[in-house]
Amino acid sequence: MKIRIPAQVHYEEQEHGGLVVMDRRTGLIHGFSATARLMWREWEAGGGLEEAVGEVAARHPEVAHDRIRADAERFLHDLLRRGLVEPGTGLDETVSKSAGRPLEGEASGMAGRAALKNAAAGWALQSAAFVVLVVALALVRLPFRVPYAVVTALHGRWCAAEPDEAEARRIVAAAETAARWWPGRAACLEESLAAVLLAACVRRRLTWCLGARTDPYRFHAWVETGGRPVVPPGAPGFQRILSA
Repeated sequence: MKIRIPAQVHYEEQEHGGLVVMDRRTGLIHGFSATARLMWREWEAGGGLEEAVGEVAARHPEVAHDRIRADAERFLHDLLRRGLVEPGTGLDETVSKSAGRPLEGEASGMAGRAALKNAAAGWALQSAAFVVLVVALALVRLPFRVPYAVVTALHGRWCAAEPDEAEARRIVAAAETAARWWPGRAACLEESLAAVLLAACVRRRLTWCLGARTDPYRFHAWVETGGRPVVPPGAPGFQRILSA
């Protein structure tokens, strides 16, 4: 049986030789070892279980072949169960390796637009930030494919351009303040999504990014404009996995 990687699965190889994989439908991020990366490469190329076992066995001749095969079968079964790979028929299937494509999100609102254009109306910006934070909190509690689809669709149809750095900082700061005062949990995922939605209120496009860093594995969400993280919060040392 040949194996393929579905289009909704994004992945990046890490400096230490491992692999980080994200399913766009669920938002779940998985960290794999360097050995798992060897098998993943075979499946990316359209191979099957035997090719993956052969690759690992060639790299690790000191390990019994039966043990490698048993471990590979368990690994593949778990990936199939999670929907991270699926049966394929050859090399013509589409593989979705993230290379920094932006993840876009949006919401409309004339009040937010007026607030950002007029520095004297900073209270309106902050009020809008609380509103979009509530929307973001609701979206992230749905399957990840829902906020992803909302963000992508709204950016494609509504947002006109990226904000300049100063405007982006004001937007992110307002979202950060709303998250800080929120009585419940509002971490980087909710805060970054709120910033994207707040920017969309004035038809501006902030790139929503999700990434990871290793040793140990940690995961983070942030926003960018002009290809650079907007601080706060920024993303020092994090490698982007998914964005649009």
